[in-house]
Amino acid sequence: MAPSSRSRPVLIAGLPRSGTTWTGRVLGATGATYVHEPDNHLVLPEAWAAKEGLGSFPALAMGSNAPAYEQLFECAFAGGGRPSLRYSSARLMHRAAPRAGRGALLWLTGTLAGARAELRDAPERVVVKSVFCARSLEWLAHRFDPTVVVVSRHPFSVISSWAALGWDDFLDRNPAAVADRADRFGVTAPLSTEWIDRAAWHYGYLDATLSEAVARHPQWRVVRHESLCADPPARFRDLAEQLGLPWGDAAEDFLLASNRRGRGYSTNRVWSEEVDGWHTRLDPDDQDRVVAVIERFAAPRALVG
Repeated sequence: MAPSSRSRPVLIAGLPRSGTTWTGRVLGATGATYVHEPDNHLVLPEAWAAKEGLGSFPALAMGSNAPAYEQLFECAFAGGGRPSLRYSSARLMHRAAPRAGRGALLWLTGTLAGARAELRDAPERVVVKSVFCARSLEWLAHRFDPTVVVVSRHPFSVISSWAALGWDDFLDRNPAAVADRADRFGVTAPLSTEWIDRAAWHYGYLDATLSEAVARHPQWRVVRHESLCADPPARFRDLAEQLGLPWGDAAEDFLLASNRRGRGYSTNRVWSEEVDGWHTRLDPDDQDRVVAVIERFAAPRALVG
């Protein structure tokens, strides 16, 4: 018998800076074990090893074989491993090394089991969050049967956050991603090399990919960041109930404490400013350019209105 939604792990997916961490940490405060970005190759050496040859945003068709990537998420859905001293040292060296040289550090981690000590005792519920799995989400859902929650946020807010953090690792320079969009929708990489156009292409591509997957899986839940911020206590309580997670004082207190200004990667936010704050996140010219690029992606608009 397949596990019910009240016992299955939860997988939270979305674009970077879309509110997935906030969502995951709030749901984790219900008593579930929260596993944060097990596939973040920028900070985790085992993620770098598991995604070697797959790229930052792995694209896996249903029949694809990716044993290291599968093992990475098998560990995550089991609640994660206990970091060992060897692992902690390898992670520090991984983060300090230039990105181009990190491959040389993989010998430090060995296998995933060697990089981390034994798995934790299996928790009752696990919430896993990833912003790198948009192109492999259906593959992961098929392998592990989690309850999937896709978080979306207005592109102006997401892209302005990328700008503030200086991000420029976009998929418009990934030949396979460019070919994928061209084959399915006739959308090639932006001719412009301007940052705003490249960022909009990256957003449009990943959003379209997620939107297509959502359209094929109506049982998945889609939550809008702006909608959550309109009434976080009520909206998160409802979401937790749908997922079979017990909402209590700990989750409520954690959520209420986040209603303040935050910077960088902080999950704090002034709720009232997030409902329609996207209007002012980019200047009018950049807004027009973002809209022009995103409108080229003719996927079902399940995520962005």
